[in-house]
Amino acid sequence: MNWFNFLLYMITMAFTPGPNNLASMANMAKVGFKRGIIFNIGIFASQLILMTLCMVLCTTISGILPVIKLPLQILGSVYILYLAYKTYRSPGPGDEKATDGTFAAGFLLNTLNVKYILFCIVTLQTYIIPGKEGNWAGIALMAYTAVLVAFSAHVSWGLFGVAIRNFYKAHVKAVNIVLSLLLLYCAVIVFF
Repeated sequence: MNWFNFLLYMITMAFTPGPNNLASMANMAKVGFKRGIIFNIGIFASQLILMTLCMVLCTTISGILPVIKLPLQILGSVYILYLAYKTYRSPGPGDEKATDGTFAAGFLLNTLNVKYILFCIVTLQTYIIPGKEGNWAGIALMAYTAVLVAFSAHVSWGLFGVAIRNFYKAHVKAVNIVLSLLLLYCAVIVFF
């Protein structure tokens, strides 16, 4: 395996804007790190489950993957559109009634995140499984390392949200519009 290509791919996929990263940033900008990390833990829990399911599928019955792609794209896109609407309507930082930063919201976001599911499948099929067929321990170690890289990206984006919290408070509507437009873009590129 070419480790440089593998690491470059993982870092690029994990740290580029996507639904998880944008939602992590917006959430921590609204509620701060202590409350916002719960959302990220929900994403992380979903990532562990999805990576495990993808490992099983990719190593045993990879023929099913094309069949479930379109339904996942549609579900993921609809949920991202919902997030764009919620972000646009959000009152901004400091709102104690903000409930979209829960463990369940983070879990659901990632579970319906086609970018993450494709990240799992491509990472496994391209970089991890070839040459390791039957070596479940080796496959799992590398796959869960990918999950940790992705989790570190979400927390990093969340910390950026904390850093811009005062700016966000001063420019709620403008920031919400920009984040909503980025989420709309994410909803559309799910199909490309």
